[in-house]
Amino acid sequence: MAGNVRFVATGPALVAFVTGDVDELTARAIGSSLLAETRRNRCGGLVIDLRNVTFLGSTGLSMLLDVRRNLLDREVETLLLCQSESMPQRVLRITKLDDLFAVHTALGDALHALDGDGDMANRCE
Repeated sequence: MAGNVRFVATGPALVAFVTGDVDELTARAIGSSLLAETRRNRCGGLVIDLRNVTFLGSTGLSMLLDVRRNLLDREVETLLLCQSESMPQRVLRITKLDDLFAVHTALGDALHALDGDGDMANRCE
């Protein structure tokens, strides 16, 4: 199944809902979409929802790292959303990328982490 991504701007973050496989066939397009959409929306954070990802390969991991690096240059925080013990969560844990990314299991928790005081100073434009 090819990977797809759709976006919803909500509060302090742009949420990217990724589905399907994130591999050598899809990672480049998904990464380009993530970066382009964050430029358009100018949010304080990007939450990448991996809960419906069926495969996360090494190219997908590299893409996540590239997106994070690019967004850090623009002072945009990147958070990941995974189900506990899901394939993406296990891959992130095995590769120790869960030490680098803030990984959450609930969207509300990720949004709260971005805007903990509730002032929405980094609200999407």
